Amino acid sequence: MLIRKEGFSDYGIKKENIKKSILFTLGFIAIMVLLKSIDAGGVVYFPMRNHTTIKYSLNLSFPFNLIGIMLTLLIWGIIEGIYYVVIIKKIDDLLPNTLNPWLSLAPIIFCLYNFMIHYLIRRFIEGRTYEFSLIDTITGLLLAYAMTMLRKLTNNSWGSLIYQTLQNGIGKL
Repeated sequence: MLIRKEGFSDYGIKKENIKKSILFTLGFIAIMVLLKSIDAGGVVYFPMRNHTTIKYSLNLSFPFNLIGIMLTLLIWGIIEGIYYVVIIKKIDDLLPNTLNPWLSLAPIIFCLYNFMIHYLIRRFIEGRTYEFSLIDTITGLLLAYAMTMLRKLTNNSWGSLIYQTLQNGIGKL
């Protein structure tokens, strides 16, 4: 963005239509929490629960635990969300426009890209196994569509940033 002298508003990070974007986000979040809860067999909602930094932060004393949680939300939520918004717009700009924005290839390409990055990190850096499930595949596509469609429908990406922050690393209560 800095090299090309692009502003945040070029990616929909602006005040215009912010309420509409957040309203759509709530719908995406409700669907995502419902799907994850069905998969887990109970109500699931604890943002960032699976992040190592949250586990460390929860073991710290006050106020360091809150500082750790806030830094994690900022870095893995908002900053990763901005990264995703930029990537998905770049992918979307490279592909031909479809008459129906829901049929765009950008969310599918982004979903595959995002999956590969997370698979490689878990498998080769963290040494964990990657568990495949239909629900995780659907919520991965939901993330990709939330990142794409909110900007397309509202011309505002704040909802995408909020969705990314709230969906990131959800685990059991």
